[in-house]
Amino acid sequence: LFEALSIQIPERWGSELIDALPGGESVWWQNYVIPECFIESLKWRSLTTKDKQSTFTDRTLELLNKSASNGIDTLGVLVELAPLLEHPWNSQFLHRNLINKTLPNRDSFWSVPIALTTHEMSHALHRLLNWSQYGNNALLDSDLRLNIARLLTWVLTTPSRPIRDGATRGLKRLLEEDLDIFSVLVDEFADCDDAYVHERLLAAGFGAIVKSQDKRKLASAAQTTAKQYLSTDPPRRHLMIRDF
Repeated sequence: LFEALSIQIPERWGSELIDALPGGESVWWQNYVIPECFIESLKWRSLTTKDKQSTFTDRTLELLNKSASNGIDTLGVLVELAPLLEHPWNSQFLHRNLINKTLPNRDSFWSVPIALTTHEMSHALHRLLNWSQYGNNALLDSDLRLNIARLLTWVLTTPSRPIRDGATRGLKRLLEEDLDIFSVLVDEFADCDDAYVHERLLAAGFGAIVKSQDKRKLASAAQTTAKQYLSTDPPRRHLMIRDF
């Protein structure tokens, strides 16, 4: 019942179940069932109400952050929503939020929770990694491919070596299909303060570049890389980055 109401109330009235219950958040949020049903509802609710208002409001985002603080797995739902082009919480939303966090804050919210899923093979993140490494992405729309590539690039922040390796391989396969995405990602992540991201993004790009015969795309990749990594003052002091 709570799961159904967590979907229906936002779709019909644009509010959250927790705010419709007697006593509200102070009474019900500590009941583990309520935040769990809220997180599950994010996968299934329509994007808009019957009045065409978004069902993903500032209040929805506030409850998502509170769920994470309470130890509930919010990573899975973010991974599932991020590739969806029309979704307000797609990878562009994720990028805007993560790029503005300091490295310690990002680690606690994002990178460490990713590492904790290292051995949870049924987790949504592992389904994404498996598909990106072994699935067929040749027929993907270019915007969708970029959405997924952006998500995989953020997965590179994790201290988990197996996950970071899988994300690097998956990202390389996506870039092989469309090398222009590499230039977009290099520009988007230029100000990221995590060396893991730059090191592995360049590694994935290198793997795609050596297989490409498209001179225009190769020139664009070279120019963008030179601008963001070789022309900075001072230059980036990271041997792996400079090597790639």
